[in-house]
Amino acid sequence: MPGHIGKLILQIRCASYLRLGLLAVVCSGIILTCVTGSTSDTPLEPSSPIRRLGESEFRLTAKDGQHRPFCFSPDGKRIAGANWDEVRIWSFPDGKLLHDFSDRIDSRCIAFSADGERFLALEQREMTVYHFDVQTGKLTKKVKLADVVDEKGWTRYWLSADGRWLCTTEVYSHVTVWNTETGERQLRMTMQKMVPFHAPVSRQGILTLWDNLFLEQYDIKTGKQLGQSKLYRRLLSPLSNPEGTLMAGYSIEDQAIVFWDPTTNERVGGKIPAKERGWRSNQAALSADGRRFVYWIEDGQWIFNRRKAVFDVETGDAISTFDPPDVYFTDAPVISPDGKYVFPTGGRSVFTPVNSETGQTLKKTSDHVLAVSTLSFTPDGRTLLVGSRDKRQAWDIATGKSRAVFEQWYHTPCIAAVDNNRALVSGLRHGGLRLHDISTGEVLQQYMENTDKHLSAFQLAKNGNSFVGIVHEPEGRFVRRWGIGNGKTIAEWAIPDVAQERSAYAPNTFGGLTLGGSRLYRFDQVQAPQKLPDDSFDWGRTDLLLVDWSTQEVASRLSLPAHSHFAINNTKDCSKLAVVAADEWHPKNQRGYGPGSTYLLIWDMETGEEQLRVERVRDDYFSSFSGVAISPGGRLAATASHHSRIEIWNGFTGKLLQRLDAKNPIVVLAFSYDGFKLASGHQDGSVYLWDTRPAWELSSPEAR
Repeated sequence: MPGHIGKLILQIRCASYLRLGLLAVVCSGIILTCVTGSTSDTPLEPSSPIRRLGESEFRLTAKDGQHRPFCFSPDGKRIAGANWDEVRIWSFPDGKLLHDFSDRIDSRCIAFSADGERFLALEQREMTVYHFDVQTGKLTKKVKLADVVDEKGWTRYWLSADGRWLCTTEVYSHVTVWNTETGERQLRMTMQKMVPFHAPVSRQGILTLWDNLFLEQYDIKTGKQLGQSKLYRRLLSPLSNPEGTLMAGYSIEDQAIVFWDPTTNERVGGKIPAKERGWRSNQAALSADGRRFVYWIEDGQWIFNRRKAVFDVETGDAISTFDPPDVYFTDAPVISPDGKYVFPTGGRSVFTPVNSETGQTLKKTSDHVLAVSTLSFTPDGRTLLVGSRDKRQAWDIATGKSRAVFEQWYHTPCIAAVDNNRALVSGLRHGGLRLHDISTGEVLQQYMENTDKHLSAFQLAKNGNSFVGIVHEPEGRFVRRWGIGNGKTIAEWAIPDVAQERSAYAPNTFGGLTLGGSRLYRFDQVQAPQKLPDDSFDWGRTDLLLVDWSTQEVASRLSLPAHSHFAINNTKDCSKLAVVAADEWHPKNQRGYGPGSTYLLIWDMETGEEQLRVERVRDDYFSSFSGVAISPGGRLAATASHHSRIEIWNGFTGKLLQRLDAKNPIVVLAFSYDGFKLASGHQDGSVYLWDTRPAWELSSPEAR
């Protein structure tokens, strides 16, 4: 195992050496060692993407579940959001990005000051509150919190609606409050009856705490308890407005959603008839002024038939109902202080405010609002087909504008360019696939039309005349090949049911399609990992098996140094296969394993020979290669690591040619047919186009 993190071990086996009479060298392997950053292997200067496909600036990556804090300025003209890695302020409701603090602070605890002139964010690792000027975006001061206790359990962090107080609640019932202006600890107490879920503070300095059983209020300045009551069976899974002055929850007695004044412990306003088993507080919101309540109503038997609804708190009547914009999710709605606008966040990363009085969206967005997971260039390089769970559509590469939308429906997104004019699209509302005209969106051919049978994956054959898909039917899973022109089934095989086998190495447990759908891949653990007597670690051996599903025979057995963080890709003509993988990584203080390595491997599928192996020591879990793409002929290989880093490698020598910073978690990579462009699809629904021509020129046969 290499000793220095910066070293690369490049093991190259090339058939050309055989023709040069270097058989002995090839059999033993050639190992070239170079240090990243040296003169001979310094990659090209990082470059910015050519463009981003999509227009919306109002986006925040969905990760760590669906919760991302949002808060409004007092006048409702600005909104801030955070997800730990990204901290931003937009104008509202138009969603123009005003400030991006992502490079200056990591935070998920944010607020505006009472006058709206300052923006506050907690740097949790430092326990320091950062104060920014809202107009200029400049950092005005840092306030270090005093008397911080190292909590032993899971801790939540809350900034009051006016930014004056920071409150933490901990699983062992400790509650602590600090003054964000001075950093002084105002109070610390241990709750006797509850483990608080929430801790809003009103402008009057009243702290409201509750769980599913009890509700209590305290004066922040004195720590005096102002009141307590039982919530059990009176208010199920309650939520509050930002200041905690009004609550909503489900009343078993009323068989309805009701509203509650925590100061008087009495029900107020109207009530909204609902079913107890359907109540979910994470799908509801109260406006800051307490006049509007957002939830959903049923519009059919399925979850995707729900409609968002805005209710008047005083009467309980619906003011407006509308289909959730972009996708059907209704989770985590956000409502403006005056209740005029609302937008559901759910799993989205791009947001479209809706007028709560009319139900009309402020503007239509062509962006992908969920993670992009499929990319396909047309051969002429003019169009990029993009698939996300919310839609499948075509984009014009020259202009960056959206073209035809083939399907707008939540499902597994698969899309591929058959040629310059036609696209195969799956993930349809009623199942099956369609062949579309790329320019007009016209349906040219349908396969398994209106069968409610869906594909989890498909791949085009290398000759372009057929495609193979994995179909899920009530009877089981099938691999099926169709002719593109006539839509007829050419071949089919039922995948054996191994539902009881959970191991990745179980017989017939297939990972997916590869090599134009002609092969299914699976793993065979030849030797299990083990710790050796000298405390070193043997990572074992895993073989990658490529199975010809039409004959159920293993066509290729390729040796993998590891199995974790596996990703696979191949060239358009299926002559080269690229794989990334990594040794299973565990912190040394847990199991005593070392950090291991991460690998990029390329095989020549015509000879079965391993063409390239790049091994790099892992600094941590995130330094593993997590995605891979390979250009035509195998001249370039692209890998993803560290969430958002793209590296371009010489596919013949393993030299690092180019490093790109996408600043956004990467899901998928794809090269254009000429290898001059790389597309990256991201967690926040964005797609970036990169110029790889400089790397292509450096990887020419003469440059080897």
